[in-house]
Amino acid sequence: MLPLHQHLADTAGVAGLLVDHWVSPQVVRRLAADLGSVEDVRTVVTWLAAVHDVGKLSPAFVVQADRLADAMRRHGLAARPELAHAPERSKVRHEVVGQLAVQEFLANELGFEFDATAMQLACVVGAHHGVPPESGLQYFVSGQRVLVGAGPWAEARAAALRWATDLVGGPEILKTYASVRVSRPSQALLTAIVIMADWIASNTELFPLRPLHTAFEPPVEPDPALTATRIANAWRGLDLPAPWRPRAFDDAAAAFAERFGRASEDARPVQLAAVEAAMVQEKPGLLIVEAPMGEGKTEAALLAAEALAARSGADGCFVALPTRATTDAMFGRVLSWLRALPGMPLDVSVVLAHGTATLNDNYRGLLRAAHVRGVGEDGDRENGIAHHWLRGRKKGPLAQFVIGTIDQALFGALKSRHVMLRHLGLAGKVVMIDEAHAYDVFMSRYLDRILHWLGAYGTPVVLLSATLPAVRRAELMQAYESGRGVSGTVVDDDPGYPVVLASGAPPRPVAASGTPKTVTVERISDDLDTLVDSLRDALADGGCAVVIRNTVGRVQEAADRLAAEFGEDRVTITHSRFLACDRTALDTSLLRRFGPPGEKTERPFRHIVVASQVVEQSLDVDFDLMITDLAPTDLVLQRMGRLHRHQRERPARLRQHGACSWGWRTGPRSPRGPCPEAGRCTASTPCCVPRRC
Repeated sequence: MLPLHQHLADTAGVAGLLVDHWVSPQVVRRLAADLGSVEDVRTVVTWLAAVHDVGKLSPAFVVQADRLADAMRRHGLAARPELAHAPERSKVRHEVVGQLAVQEFLANELGFEFDATAMQLACVVGAHHGVPPESGLQYFVSGQRVLVGAGPWAEARAAALRWATDLVGGPEILKTYASVRVSRPSQALLTAIVIMADWIASNTELFPLRPLHTAFEPPVEPDPALTATRIANAWRGLDLPAPWRPRAFDDAAAAFAERFGRASEDARPVQLAAVEAAMVQEKPGLLIVEAPMGEGKTEAALLAAEALAARSGADGCFVALPTRATTDAMFGRVLSWLRALPGMPLDVSVVLAHGTATLNDNYRGLLRAAHVRGVGEDGDRENGIAHHWLRGRKKGPLAQFVIGTIDQALFGALKSRHVMLRHLGLAGKVVMIDEAHAYDVFMSRYLDRILHWLGAYGTPVVLLSATLPAVRRAELMQAYESGRGVSGTVVDDDPGYPVVLASGAPPRPVAASGTPKTVTVERISDDLDTLVDSLRDALADGGCAVVIRNTVGRVQEAADRLAAEFGEDRVTITHSRFLACDRTALDTSLLRRFGPPGEKTERPFRHIVVASQVVEQSLDVDFDLMITDLAPTDLVLQRMGRLHRHQRERPARLRQHGACSWGWRTGPRSPRGPCPEAGRCTASTPCCVPRRC
C-alpha cells in the first residue's frame, strides 16, 4: 500500500523535474505564453500533479479494497461496503470527482472564476486518465452525493488541496493565476505532463510501496525529506535521456558538408534555399519544399530542421513517411545524420515507430543490451539509444527522435485515449512529413487537422513533395496558419519549380541542379512476350531494370514469366503481401544492390526487379530502365524518380533515361517516321527509341 499523500508528493516532484530537465524548451515557451514565465509553468504543473488523484478521497474509490477501507473507517472516513456493488459506482470515477473538487476549491477558496480559469485547470485533473469527462458525466457525478462523499470526505479533499497549495508556496502564489486564460493547446500539454509524471510515480520499481500492515498503524504526517529521497532515487533510476540543444550555424553549405560527408560545393540550390529559408524565417513555422526526385529533399529537410530547432527550442525531430518500407529506409539515414550533429548527447533517445519496427536491423541493434547505453559493435560509443521507458505505442512518440509512418502523426488528430501524450511528443519537435502529396482525401483531412494543432503549438513543420498540386499547397498552408491564428501567406498557383515556400514569406523559386533529365517514354504492347523481348534487347549489354505493375496479381504473373526466361537468380519480386519479416529483408536487399553508389553497394551486372507500387516513393533505389503500367501522372513522375537517380557508370545502350509504358509514347523526337539520327546516333544522342541506338 501507499498513502495517497505520498503518491501525490511523488508525482509533484517528478512533474517539477520533468519541466526542469526533460520537457522541450519549445513546449515550456508555449505554456509560458499563457501562464507568464518558465517558473510559473513549473508552479502550475507541480500543483496540478499534486492534486491529480484527490478524487480518490471518495467512497466510490475506497470501497474497492475492503481492508484499506476498514483502516480509513477507524479515522472517520466511512464508506458503506454495499457501495461496492452500486450500479452507479463505475461512473463515479476518481478523476471526475477530482475535477469537480479542484474546480470548486479554486473558485470558492482562491477566487478563480468558476467557468473560466478554475474549469480550465480542473479539466487537467479530469483528463489525467487519457479522456476528458464530458459535461453530462460531470453533472451525473455531482449528483451522486453518497458515492462522492460529503462531510468528512469533502473536508479531507479540501485539506489535501490546501496541502498541495502550500507545497507550491501557499494560496497567495496560486491566486496570481486567477485571471489567466489557459488555451486548449496549453490544457493538452499540461495534461500530458501530468500523465507522464503520474505514470512514472506509479512505477513500483522506482517508487516502492509500503508493507500492507503499515496501513493499520497510526497515520503519520507527510515527510518532505523522505519524499525528496524517493524522488532523487527514482529520477536516477529512470535515467531519462539528456536533452539535445541544437546549435545555430551561419553557413548552410559548410553545415551540409559536415553533416553528410560531402564537399560543400555539392550542396544543390534547392537544399541551400530550404536551409536559408529556415534560418531567416521571421518565426519558425511551416516550410514546404517542392523539387524533383533525386534533388536531395531529405538532406535539405534534415538540415532545415536543425536550423529551425536551434531557433525554436525544439529538442528533437519527428520524421513521418507514407509506408513501413520507406520508414525503414529513412531510419538509417536519420541515424547517420543525428550522429554527425555537433553536441549530440550519446544517450539521445531514438524510436522507429511502426508495427514491425523490431524487424529493422538498425533499430534492433539499439534494442540489444549491448547498445542500450550507446555502445557500438566495435566497442565505440555511438549516439542514440532505445530508452527502456520511451517505448511502446503511447510513450514511443515522446522520444527525442522518432522516425515513423504517417499514421503515427495523424493519430494526434483522432479522438483517442491519451492523445495528449502524442501532442506533447509532436509539440516539442520539428515535424518533417515526406511525400506530402501521397495521401488520399481521407488521410488529408486528418493531416490538415494535425497541422492546425501544430500551428497552435508553434511547432516548426517541414513538408516535402515532388508533385504537389497548387490547391493542395494552399490548403496545407492555410491549415497550419489557422492554428497560429494568422493568415498572411499568399500562395501563388504557379510560384515556380523547384520552389521553397515558408509561412510568412514570399516563395523562393530556385534552379534545378545540373542539366534537367530528359526521359523518353515509349509505348509497348501489354503482353508478356513483348515484355520479355523488350528486356532481352535492352539488357543485352547488362543493366538493372525495374518492372512496376499496379496489382500484386500482375506482379506475380510477370515475375513467373521473367524468372523462366532469365533465371530465378536474375529476377527479384517485391510487393505488399509478403510477411513483414520478408518485406524487411527484401527492402534491405534492394537498397544493398540498387541503392546509392558506395563501398557497401553490390550492384549486379544484369537484374530485373518486378514490383508493385512499393518502390515508387521514398525508397532510394536506382535503375537503368523502367517498364511501368499506366498510372496517374504524379505517380508516373514518382516512379521515374527511381530511374537514373544517382551518378554511376551504365551500359552504353541504357545511358539515356528511358521508360517504357503501356498506353502512350512520347519523346523529344517525333514518335512517327524514321529516326532523324538514323545511321549516326550514339548512346548519348536524344531520340525517340533510345534502346535502338
